[in-house]
Amino acid sequence: MIRKPRVWLISACLLGAAAPASAQEVILTIPERRPLPAAAVDETPQPARRPAAEDPVQNQAAPAPAAISAPAKIPEPKTTESDASTDIMAEDAAPDGVTPEAETETAERPPAGPPPLPPRKPPPGDRPTAAWNDVKVIAAREACDKALEGLTIDYERLQPIRRGACGTPAPILVKSIGADLPVAIEPPATVQCALAAALDTWFNDQVQPAALDTFGSPVVKIRNISSYKCRNRYNAANTKISEHAFANALDISGFELASGKKITVLKGWPRIVQPPPPPEPNPDREVTPALTPVKSDPDAAFTPPPEASPPLGPELRDASEFLRAIHADGCKTFNTVLGPNANAAHANHFHVDMKIRRYVTICE
Repeated sequence: MIRKPRVWLISACLLGAAAPASAQEVILTIPERRPLPAAAVDETPQPARRPAAEDPVQNQAAPAPAAISAPAKIPEPKTTESDASTDIMAEDAAPDGVTPEAETETAERPPAGPPPLPPRKPPPGDRPTAAWNDVKVIAAREACDKALEGLTIDYERLQPIRRGACGTPAPILVKSIGADLPVAIEPPATVQCALAAALDTWFNDQVQPAALDTFGSPVVKIRNISSYKCRNRYNAANTKISEHAFANALDISGFELASGKKITVLKGWPRIVQPPPPPEPNPDREVTPALTPVKSDPDAAFTPPPEASPPLGPELRDASEFLRAIHADGCKTFNTVLGPNANAAHANHFHVDMKIRRYVTICE
């Protein structure tokens, strides 16, 4: 078969050339394709192809390629115009290097200051505890009878005391101590039997001999300002429980003699007055020149110099010696003795108790 040459008419404007005033056409001639030589043509007979309707392979539908699912896109959060303006204003308002979040955290942080106080403990009377059982009560009463055996103490047996962490299984109410020279306790003191026995020893062996030696008159009454009381030490909230809470302590503020003389710890305890320290030398101080003496007016009235305060009288001195002596002797009998030298809380009384400690007694 012989192909005829095709003529293509291409407008000059399509080729990018400027079109002339009168339209022109460019005629391109594509050369004719020459036929292949006979030797190059494959004349091997080809098998006859069946019609498309009879070809099962062509009629069989090719499997559709597996659909590749595109990864799901995460929707970006929509930012409204008002939110964007708010963020920009917050960033503009924040100082350099501080983000609005950091400002919020700084504002919520509590101000620096002293550490918080520990939680307040419940009062001793409000702490949960179990009641005394019969075994403990019977054993405590037997020990009490043994401690008071042979002593001349006027007392009354009381019911077991149990109030929270306070109390004692065998308390007694002591009214007086001593037979020949009885000492009344006003008002009567609720104490344990071991403390009552120690008071008997202190009164008979130390207090009465000191009173007779110093004043020539025995003690007939003592002033009790605290015995059993369910409280902490110094009535504070977070201190340890006091020995008063166990009826194991007695506070004595004064003594009364048979002569009627009264001695109180507040007034009778010796007060040592320390002289003021001398002033420190000051080399930079200016020296005032000596003044010229002036004759006094002979007609002026004479003014005597102020009198010095008198020294301690014999009564106060005797009271101080008596209190000093019985305080020191009490340290040999009780496990704890506190007086005005201990602290300001004991400025007006002696505190005595029988708290058991290992190898230690307190005497202040």
